[in-house]
Amino acid sequence: ALASSLKAPARSDASVAQIDIFPTIAQITKISLTENAKTQIQGKSFLPLLQNPLSDWGNRLLFTHVGRWPNG
Repeated sequence: ALASSLKAPARSDASVAQIDIFPTIAQITKISLTENAKTQIQGKSFLPLLQNPLSDWGNRLLFTHVGRWPNG
């Protein structure tokens, strides 16, 4: 069971973002993604961090951009 494999409460210094939520839920629920879907997903499942906050996550650069010009 997933709950028994999670380390809680725990803290990790790894960087995760909103783009990582979908891949994480897909992995937890064992959803099978099509190849087309996989090419469009930019996030990374953080399930390994939920199971072990000290797992090897690697460094990532995360940034966002908000356009400051009128729509249209």
